[in-house]
Amino acid sequence: MISCELNGKKYTVDFISGRALREIGPAAKMYARVLEISQEAIDGKPVDENGLTIEDALDVMVQWFCLLFGNQFTPDELYDGYPADRIPDRGHHQHGDRQHCGHLTGIRKTA
Repeated sequence: MISCELNGKKYTVDFISGRALREIGPAAKMYARVLEISQEAIDGKPVDENGLTIEDALDVMVQWFCLLFGNQFTPDELYDGYPADRIPDRGHHQHGDRQHCGHLTGIRKTA
């Protein structure tokens, strides 16, 4: 089961759907590019965004996240109800019996 909490309400899905898996490509590409641009800036290198805006990248990732959860919430509800400092996540971490995974750390997979 995968869960996400927004504004105190918990949303769950039992599995990753075939549609969500099929549609992950654009979101994963945007996420990778945002990380690359961020690292270039951190390293003090010239940043070539190639027309990519943070807004566009977030919109693509948020649309996928909503799809993952079967559109139980809207992109606006996600933007308004999810802490911005937890949106970018570079990997997976384990906390007790919960595994945080994915591009948004609010995804929780429980055994």
